[in-house]
Amino acid sequence: MKHTFLLVIFLFSCIAFSQKKLESYTASNGVKYKVGDKVQLDIGSGCDGKFVYVSVGGIMMTMDAETNMLPATSAGMIMRIKKIKHFRTQVFNKVIFIMGINSVTNYNMDIEYALRVGEVHPNVYIESESNLDSGTFLTKEIELDALKEQLDAEEISKAEYFDKKRALILKYKD
Repeated sequence: MKHTFLLVIFLFSCIAFSQKKLESYTASNGVKYKVGDKVQLDIGSGCDGKFVYVSVGGIMMTMDAETNMLPATSAGMIMRIKKIKHFRTQVFNKVIFIMGINSVTNYNMDIEYALRVGEVHPNVYIESESNLDSGTFLTKEIELDALKEQLDAEEISKAEYFDKKRALILKYKD
């Protein structure tokens, strides 16, 4: 019993000292996420559309991983990044966003896997310069307009424009 207790204390201290709190994180897609930014959930990658890499966290978390998964009805939900934690040990290296909505429950998001499987919209909430509490997310129309502006300014060729336009239409296809 004494050895088990010491082992648990040792493992807990290793995990506690291996985490680092970050103010921002640049993900593999090149987008820089900061504490306070908002992100939008896309479609869950699990069975029945459940979210595998966005789950209930904090005191509401249970030992059953499937129970912690957000349901498919969470698609489109907008969440705010409360904390960014970087866990690094010899075994794994992971960045977890602690997310919140308008409730006391926290949610954990494994940002790299959530991006990889499409559970989270890859773009950050765009803050308005006049009012930091209002803004918009990139939409198909906004992205297509920006793409057209690049073509008009001759920043991209017509072939690049049509390739990117096709990719955008597929990205937003319902």
